[in-house]
Amino acid sequence: MKVKIMFDRNRFKNKPTEYETSVIQNRIVATEIELNDLAVELSNGCTFKPALLKGTKSKDWMQQQVFALDFDDNSKIEIELEYAKSIGISPAFIYTSFNHTKTNHNG
Repeated sequence: MKVKIMFDRNRFKNKPTEYETSVIQNRIVATEIELNDLAVELSNGCTFKPALLKGTKSKDWMQQQVFALDFDDNSKIEIELEYAKSIGISPAFIYTSFNHTKTNHNG
């Protein structure tokens, strides 16, 4: 299934700095991509916004086909998935952020 999102193909090995984040904001583009390919790219350090925008800010939102959960250092995967399920949201996929650790997997 192809989805329309905002995507930056540059891969990072670490969480981008504040400066790098501003560069990404200016570089991110509307992209149509297979959902499986998107999951692979994100797990290899690429950046995305799950919506299609006509600019770069949330006020520029046009549509959204993807709901994904990313897990930071303070996120518990099982708890967050259970919450999403309880409000009727099924994420297309989940992925961990750069600062997530294996100790964060249990609720």
